[in-house]
Amino acid sequence: MDKQRLDEIKAELDRLAENDVNQLTTGFVHKRQSTYHALHPLVMCCELLKAYEQATTWQDIDTAPKGGQDILLWIKGENDSYRWVVGYWGKYSGAWVTDDIDEVSPTHWMPLPKPPVTEEG
Repeated sequence: MDKQRLDEIKAELDRLAENDVNQLTTGFVHKRQSTYHALHPLVMCCELLKAYEQATTWQDIDTAPKGGQDILLWIKGENDSYRWVVGYWGKYSGAWVTDDIDEVSPTHWMPLPKPPVTEEG
């Protein structure tokens, strides 16, 4: 999940919190609506935390995207040591590849971080 989606979720949480305050000050709210409004921000927070965790933790390779985009791959290197490389699912080879290694067998993956914002844009 990208920063734009996280910002949208935060804005929705802020809006819901403001609505709940308005509802409490304008009178009785049906129990069902009150429960929904009480739980909805919690559900949104859980979605936000799950998205953050997925963007910042290594995930099983079976869940990796296979659309050709670059991702971080966790592979076994020389001397039985592990390391990360940037790679992608090769559409034609049907395997995980990197620019330096034709085929790799990663165990985990993680999305690449967004590039820094520069003055040039």
